[in-house]
Amino acid sequence: MQCIAFHQFASSSSLPIWSSIDNRFTPKTSITSISKPKPKLKSKSNLKSRSRSSTCYPIQCTVVDNPSSTITNNSDRRSANYGPPIWSFDFVQSLPIQYKGESYTSRLNKLEKDVKRMLIGVENSLAQLELIDTIQRLGISYRFENEIISILKEKFTNNNNNPNPINYDLYATALQFRLLRQYGFEVPQEIFNNFKNHKTGEFKANISNDIMGALGLYEASFHGKKGESILEEARIFTTKCLKKYKLMSSSNNNNMTLISLLVNHALEMPLQWRITRSEAKWFIEEIYERKQDMNPTLLEFAKLDFNMLQSTYQEELKVLSRWWKDSKLGEKLPFVRDRLVECFLWQVGVRFEPQFSYFRIMDTKLYVLLTIIDDMHDIYGTLEELQLFTNALQRWDLKELDKLPDYMKTAFYFTYNFTNELAFDVLQEHGFVHIEYFKKLVSLYWAF
Repeated sequence: MQCIAFHQFASSSSLPIWSSIDNRFTPKTSITSISKPKPKLKSKSNLKSRSRSSTCYPIQCTVVDNPSSTITNNSDRRSANYGPPIWSFDFVQSLPIQYKGESYTSRLNKLEKDVKRMLIGVENSLAQLELIDTIQRLGISYRFENEIISILKEKFTNNNNNPNPINYDLYATALQFRLLRQYGFEVPQEIFNNFKNHKTGEFKANISNDIMGALGLYEASFHGKKGESILEEARIFTTKCLKKYKLMSSSNNNNMTLISLLVNHALEMPLQWRITRSEAKWFIEEIYERKQDMNPTLLEFAKLDFNMLQSTYQEELKVLSRWWKDSKLGEKLPFVRDRLVECFLWQVGVRFEPQFSYFRIMDTKLYVLLTIIDDMHDIYGTLEELQLFTNALQRWDLKELDKLPDYMKTAFYFTYNFTNELAFDVLQEHGFVHIEYFKKLVSLYWAF
């Protein structure tokens, strides 16, 4: 996992990139990401069947009459020996929040207007599609959603009025198909029949000589729906073409072209499956900065937007880090994983836009809660204790706490308080009381 919340770009393409890890300027043209193992949130295991782990002993559940008084020595409990987080509280709190303030906001708004004029003013149809694609890959398309939808809607209407164009260009056709499908327009897969051999029914062999066309068709094929055989054939065919190209260009690694980088990147994982923020970071520093026809205004806007969002993420992470420390859950429940940053990065991948700050914070808390209760079930609790805990959640009654051991009381209070906090926020913001629905959701989740 790349820790994209800790890195920022220089505000101009001519400046070195600021590294917030060691607080110094570095003359490199790229950012070195923090690499780390990929801890995963385990799914809730069936209490009657425990899987063996390569890192810890199999879990054994003991049925007892009085769970609150059976195991008093914590050394008798199982432990997965989870390591501490690689991002300490002091490190997170020391992150410099640089790209905040009126000067950055004013500059960003000025650049946004320039890019909007640029997008609307493009007359050439293919150039306009390429600009939309570039804006998407730079991670700034969320600022131009209305303009992009309007442009694509017009092209979709024109296609319906002229379903059989005279000039067939695979690159342009695939690019337009992918963009339209991304925004929900029902473009038929049959448009790619124009690039098939009518006698054999297979894609034309000379497509392999059009590497950008093959790459575009490859990316477009991942927007297919179940049963769309033409796109499935296109994916298989273009994968072979791209792998052949990669093999041919591998002998020239010291002078890898931008096309080669794009091909290798696509074969590792198609664009449709990638996370917007990490893809934007890669595209800015590995591709767009190095293009000869790079637009300085667009690059500056993309970098400034990226950096300002990073500052927002860092502020949110600081708030969450203080919340976790103040809760003292790591001290009271030492058997659970401390995976606050991972849970937060997960939410950044789901909704990265600045207006979803509340979602990222509350959903991070939710996933921390799920991690705690998951570890309690998989690692620490006895079967009898877990049955009592599930009953307490289903009844949602604080009187049930007397039946629980101390560590479970902490987990129950945490769940109870988080639910009420969320319900109160929704009531204040929307005037809607939803706590009963959330309580039911929690009960159903742990019932299985």
